[in-house]
Amino acid sequence: MTSDGLPHQARHFRVPPANATHDASHAASHATSHATSHAAASVRRPVNEMERAQGVNSQRRLFGEMERAQGVNSQRRLFGEMERGFPPPPQGVNSQRRLFGEMERGFPPPPLPPPMMTMPNPPSELSPQPPPPATPPPPPPTRGWSSWGQRRLFDEYLFLTQAQQARCYEVAFGRWRRDRGRAAFTMGILYWQLNAIWPGPDWATIEYDGRLRLSHYSVARAFAPLALSVELDVADDGSALDGRLRVHAASDLPGAVAGTLRVDVHLWATAPARPLAGHSLELPVSIAAEASAIVHEVSLVALGLGPGAKIARDDAFVRLSFEPNDASAAPGAVPSTGRVFVDVWLTPFKSARMTRAQPAIVSLAQTSLTRAVLRILSNATAALVAVESDAVVGAFSDGAFTLLAGEVRELTFEARAPFALEQMRQGLSVRSVWDTYEGEEAT
Repeated sequence: MTSDGLPHQARHFRVPPANATHDASHAASHATSHATSHAAASVRRPVNEMERAQGVNSQRRLFGEMERAQGVNSQRRLFGEMERGFPPPPQGVNSQRRLFGEMERGFPPPPLPPPMMTMPNPPSELSPQPPPPATPPPPPPTRGWSSWGQRRLFDEYLFLTQAQQARCYEVAFGRWRRDRGRAAFTMGILYWQLNAIWPGPDWATIEYDGRLRLSHYSVARAFAPLALSVELDVADDGSALDGRLRVHAASDLPGAVAGTLRVDVHLWATAPARPLAGHSLELPVSIAAEASAIVHEVSLVALGLGPGAKIARDDAFVRLSFEPNDASAAPGAVPSTGRVFVDVWLTPFKSARMTRAQPAIVSLAQTSLTRAVLRILSNATAALVAVESDAVVGAFSDGAFTLLAGEVRELTFEARAPFALEQMRQGLSVRSVWDTYEGEEAT
């Protein structure tokens, strides 16, 4: 400042004292204005540099300040209304955020919606208005090439791949265990690896997150200390040939086990399920310790399933079961049902005349923080039944089993961590091989 109170930049505006009263005030105001604009320009330059350097962040801070100053909730409600039916103003916070989000990702911002159309003569509120058009109902689910159909087909495909793996393992491992009583002396097989380490198709029977695949239950049955398996001559299409059905028993128990073997013929369409009268066999058998051998052999003709029989093989399947006389003689070898059983499919599933099976959970109870008990029931005989828990990771006591019509099966569920029962209930589902059928031939 100079001695007369003017800035240094305004020294050239000084005039003789005779004119100081009027001209000095004029010069002072002019100098002050000049100095202010000069200072603002010098301050603005670094601000512009900062804005160019900071880009979107400075803009976001600006709009953040606007939100705090104007009230976030009221602004959001306003812009929400505008976005649902009106062209948004350029200063709208949500619109700006979308704009800068697109700019950050390197894409041009989306075009603004067209302006709202106005009516030259809006109708009176009291005049009758035509009803709004009815919303058409959603199309029924189809198995076509729609998005929903694609998801269903893919889900069914995944289930069938697991079912195929389960059947493959159970049949193959049963075959190798039978060789213990033969010259090959094979007691089983090891497969690599037990658990998957990431999602994908592989040989594993345990998913990467700890869930059990269908094949794991089949392997458990095939490697049980006491297991039944069957040899049946089949044609190229998988259907049984006219011949004999050989029942094998493989035991890893240290002592012999005596009991009753039943051979029952069941019809797919019978509900509730019961063995077909006149087509069953029951006989005493003894299973040697640490051995594998044929315990019974029967012809399909004797079961009423031979050529010219009234029962078509597409309509029936055979269930073999062994019940020991003394369950204590086979500790850990007999399931909770008290019987060891195996089902024999006489035709491929695609040829079997199944009825529409709808297995369902009829009760569910939590017995501890990580344990639950459930019961399932089916209106018709269902093959390869699987209970799945999407919300809670854990393992069921059985899977990929046959649920006879009217039979109540109790399963236990062991979770990896404590869970809420309602959480598990929302993610539970039951399915069977029937769910993958087209359903045109449903009866």
